[in-house]
Amino acid sequence: MAYFNVFIPIWILFSGLAIKTDVHQDHITEMPDKEVPASSGNKAPSLSCDCTITQSGQSFAISALQGTQTAVTFFSPGGGNPNTGLEIQEALILFLYENVNTGIISLFLILDIANDGTGGSLMADVTCLPSTAFVSVSDEPGEFSGAPPIISGDWNWAPCCTDGGVIEDIGCNNTYINLDVLVGSGIDSIVWLTGDISNPDQILLSLNGGAITISCGSGAVCCPPSLDTEVVVTDATCPDTPNGSIDINPQDGIPGYTYDWSNGSSDEDLTGLFPGVYRVTVSDSQGCTEELEITVDISPGDPQAQAVDRIAEPVDRDTAAAGQQPFAQHHQQEHGNRKNDDLAGCQHGVACRLR
Repeated sequence: MAYFNVFIPIWILFSGLAIKTDVHQDHITEMPDKEVPASSGNKAPSLSCDCTITQSGQSFAISALQGTQTAVTFFSPGGGNPNTGLEIQEALILFLYENVNTGIISLFLILDIANDGTGGSLMADVTCLPSTAFVSVSDEPGEFSGAPPIISGDWNWAPCCTDGGVIEDIGCNNTYINLDVLVGSGIDSIVWLTGDISNPDQILLSLNGGAITISCGSGAVCCPPSLDTEVVVTDATCPDTPNGSIDINPQDGIPGYTYDWSNGSSDEDLTGLFPGVYRVTVSDSQGCTEELEITVDISPGDPQAQAVDRIAEPVDRDTAAAGQQPFAQHHQQEHGNRKNDDLAGCQHGVACRLR
């Protein structure tokens, strides 16, 4: 299965600022008759779970779509493929659904619309789920895997069909969920639905955007597996020449980063460095941290040493304490400032160093 190079971390925060966008209005099918609480306009009933989604620094208030049916029945009244009446052609639609009879909140993921002549594929990881969460609808067996706090989805659908699923009982109090989406094909937009279930507002999210957070309540924090910090090192030219440098750039987490270096600096980047090992703790604005151990080597010659990318990996603290080398030299790219996107080995709260 061929994938476009699109990776979208989507984080789920729960709060309130409704923005209406007219996205694919002509593709929305008419909503079938269903029992829903009375409401006025596009304003959700007062008992709704009110939350906030954030992507690339932009936040939007959302509310759960409310109905009296179970999440399973609302997903597909007759069973089988999604048939909520909210499906959008070649779009991933996301929304929270609240069963007003039970108060249970569910996360819906629905892909494409039936019989539009195009199929597609998509993968997603949903992390920081509460222990109560469970998959209540899987359109096909095996599309979901895992258990809280991480549930993953892998969908492939034919031109005749739509696809998707439901993760139920995610809560609406101090809830903070992270959704990472990898679009393979067949999807050209991501749309969040909010407001009145019979005529929801649409919030267009970016296919190329950063983390989308969905948070309900206050005080909850969901740290990513790492801050995915990009590191570029320029080696020194001689053992006694302070002309090395380190340039770091966190990719994940919430901006407002701080830096605590082993040499006492609080700057993001270091210059004028002798060869040696430098350690840094990177923290984001919500207190999530990543520890890196970075080596400035010696690369003598004319012209002066070039910047190189290196890949970070977790440090085994027990092995390091025993005086053993906790990692192996992996590779150096000796030409130019090429971006390092492969720091997946670094976990939150685990020391990392470059190899």
